[in-house]
Amino acid sequence: MQSEREANRRERRSTLTVGIWVEPWPASLGNYRWMAAFGGTSLLEYCLERLERSLTWPLVVVSPTGSAAQLGRVAGSGKIRLCAVPSERAPQGLAQAAAVVGASRMLLLHGLFGLDLVPVAFLEALVAEHASGRCDATIATGLPAPLYAVVCEQSILDLFSSIPPASPVLQDPAQVLELVVAAGKPASGAELVIRRKSFAHVPHAEVSRLPRLIPWSTPGDLQLLEQVLRAPQTSHPLGRLALLRELLLERLEVVHRSQARRVRRQGRSKPPRVLYASNPSAYSGAEQSLVRSVRALRVRGWEVHALVALEGLFTSRLREAGAVVHCPGRDFAQPSAANLIQLDQLLEAVRPDLIHANAVVGTPLTGLARIRGIPFVQWVRVAHADALEEQLMCADRITAVSRFVAARLSQYMIRPEKIRVLYDCVDVSPLSPHSQAGRDARRELGAAGEEFVVLCLARFTPYKRHDLLLRAMALVRERHRRIRLWLVGETDPGQEEYYCRCMDLLRELRLSEVTSVVGFRENILDVELAADAIVQASDGEPLGTAVLEAMALGRPVIVAASGGLPELVEHGRTGLHFQPGNAHSLTEQICAVIEDRGMAERLGKRAQAAVAEWFSPEAHVKNLLAVYDEVLDGVLCQR
Repeated sequence: MQSEREANRRERRSTLTVGIWVEPWPASLGNYRWMAAFGGTSLLEYCLERLERSLTWPLVVVSPTGSAAQLGRVAGSGKIRLCAVPSERAPQGLAQAAAVVGASRMLLLHGLFGLDLVPVAFLEALVAEHASGRCDATIATGLPAPLYAVVCEQSILDLFSSIPPASPVLQDPAQVLELVVAAGKPASGAELVIRRKSFAHVPHAEVSRLPRLIPWSTPGDLQLLEQVLRAPQTSHPLGRLALLRELLLERLEVVHRSQARRVRRQGRSKPPRVLYASNPSAYSGAEQSLVRSVRALRVRGWEVHALVALEGLFTSRLREAGAVVHCPGRDFAQPSAANLIQLDQLLEAVRPDLIHANAVVGTPLTGLARIRGIPFVQWVRVAHADALEEQLMCADRITAVSRFVAARLSQYMIRPEKIRVLYDCVDVSPLSPHSQAGRDARRELGAAGEEFVVLCLARFTPYKRHDLLLRAMALVRERHRRIRLWLVGETDPGQEEYYCRCMDLLRELRLSEVTSVVGFRENILDVELAADAIVQASDGEPLGTAVLEAMALGRPVIVAASGGLPELVEHGRTGLHFQPGNAHSLTEQICAVIEDRGMAERLGKRAQAAVAEWFSPEAHVKNLLAVYDEVLDGVLCQR
């Protein structure tokens, strides 16, 4: 029996070893981080001892030279090996450690897994899924930072050996992949196969109840973690993570409340005064929507100010809508003393009743809003709000442009009760579906009278899926020759390669002669009027301003059943849905509106009625003012 147990142990050693890279620490940080006193020992010893007890695989700790001497006590067990390497050679050290212990497969873990906040069952499931998948690496996604877990085969470990010194220290699975990809293919020449397993799929995991990070940088952070670990264990496997999130939120709210009460204000001004802040100075859907909100508020008698970094079309449109525009002429989101002083002077001069941020506005304005006690509202018009996380935590309320965006936001370190869904509005009353502007646009963009024009209004960025639309249009053209495609939109900075790929695909599919590619266009309602159908093929579109405009103009719209688009378009009634990412599904819907013009007209008319009821300026401003009243009344009640 004993020899069988030993054989099993040798088998485990040859197939899987847990590798933990211990980041280097300077002497000034010796009192916390890894060497902090934690539960009567150092944090590192605490974590490794628990990993040793809970895992069935041997552990190897890869530590920077100079730090390893302080880790001698953790290497007393037969299951823990120490491997010291220069700090700039972390990847090579992991490969070296695997060779020392004879492992052809490693599970790379962050040491904080030893806090037992994440169930060991998740790691076991990760390893099992990797073993059944025949891939080079399996990455755990969605773990609270700084945790990471990656299962690596020998092919990945071999590549680690070839990564140049001074490469970034391993911090998370994304960086591991970047290092591997930069190093090139395995010696066999085969393509690397990478799989992912989401932590959000753990049974009973409610992402909105879990923290996005585990703080461990200060003594106060470690005291908080000790408090969580001393709490009674619940039957829920993620109960302690949920408790950590609650305690973190309480700590954040105490800080924000104490700052917000520092300056006492004397009630609302009459008329009420709002400051919209938008550091980005471009003019796209988000900025266009804000201009419409400004116009609707001015009709209600509000005094509207706007803070925008640079002059341009956006500031011109804001002034036309009735806003007083303040333009510092530089990026005011940067954390500089000059920005802090200038923004403080602006707030002193304007004295807004509230600030509504339309995008990233930065630490200076966010902090000043808290210090001065000015209610702060954050507008979220994007599906991925990582850049807004600090502003989300500081905000009194958050306005999400769709239920889809609101659901995404609930995963951040905020209380979901702060989120309000606030749809954008459209106002196309100056134009009729048969105006001269549409006829002029058809002539300008070279569409013959009998051609069926499909319009895509979207910036060139990967999630807009121009590639999918092009493949669908190639299939449509096999059935209908008299078609034309208009692609209207500029290229996002940094996405030039994506634009070039789309143009290459356009030529490859032989669509060049029936496609007009138009860059930024100041007035887009005329091209929407000129089109016979509007397609939005995006994956995870937050809302879709162009779709709302097309609906208001009575045009049939075809959208991916993804993101916030299904909230705007009811399939078969106000437009058509297609299966996201499926070119054949999109093809069938485009052909449907080409072949049944009566249906297309009915879709357009019902879409117009829906927009008038749910997305008009009147409906929008009513819901917007409800949020403002809620915030302002709540702030005054706290005084």
